[in-house]
This record gives sequence, structure tokens and C-alpha cells, in this order.
Amino acid sequence: LSVVFCRAVVNPTELREALDSATQFRRQEMNDANELIDCMFECFKAAQGSSNVTGSRGVLIDSVFGLKVNEKVRCTEPGCGVVSHIIASRWEHLIVVNSMALGFAAEDARMEFDLPPGAQLDLGLLLRVLVDQEQKACDKDVGGCGTLYVVDRLIVLKFCLPR
Repeated sequence: LSVVFCRAVVNPTELREALDSATQFRRQEMNDANELIDCMFECFKAAQGSSNVTGSRGVLIDSVFGLKVNEKVRCTEPGCGVVSHIIASRWEHLIVVNSMALGFAAEDARMEFDLPPGAQLDLGLLLRVLVDQEQKACDKDVGGCGTLYVVDRLIVLKFCLPR
């Protein structure tokens, strides 16, 4: 018994022509997937006549693909306690991660968590290691002490549950 799976190939010509006429994309140029998805999100936003919320791509794209993110640095040094580098709520739709950085994060995770060389590492752990490497100093301009801290990121998820 053999099973043959067939997939239809989609010709991208119509999409290329539509993007060529409506955006900065040009039909004969090479663009990476990140640029393509960003362009398509902007087209959806324009079609919806969406709000001017920072980073928003419109209600449809924000609700399906977006993460609302808040950031700040909270100092825990005794006598300081300054909260600085506050970035107001914004929408993020794409997170671009360098594959070389993931390789280095795997080595860092193995050392940090004392894992054996063949241990499987999940993507969530690798992304956490990468995020924790980004540090900012407690801002001296607002009375802080200059100590380095990992940036606190709060990701706001809204779940829509059926009634």
C-alpha cells in the first residue's frame, strides 16, 4: 500500500503584480519573507482604515498576529528602586532572530542550566536566554544607580473564548 501526497503549486505572479502596483515591492526584485509579510500587514491596515496606535496594523492583524508589549527597567538595588526606560504599550508582529545567535544561546543555556551536550533545548528556552542577554542600566538621568538589569517585558495576551 503506498500513499502519494500531491500539493498544488501556487503561482505567485498575481500576488507579485498586486504588490508591485500598490506598494514599494517591485516584481523583478528579490525580497525576504519578513519584508513581504510586513508589506502585506500594511496593505491590510490601509484597507481597514485603521487607527494610528503605535505599531498597530489594524484590528484584524493585531488580534490574530499581534502581541501587545510593555517594557521597563526596574532597579532592585537597596535604596534605589527607580523604574526607567519605560516604553509605552506597542504592538509587535514579527520577531527576527539571527540563527547564529540561537546557536550561541544554546551553548549559554547548556552552561547556565548544566545540561549534557546531547540535551534537547526548546525554542522558548533559547529565546528566553537571548532576551535575558539584552540589558539596560538603571538610568542615572532619572536618579538611578547605573546597575545593569534585564529589561522587563510584559506581553499582554487577549484570549477570546466562546460562550
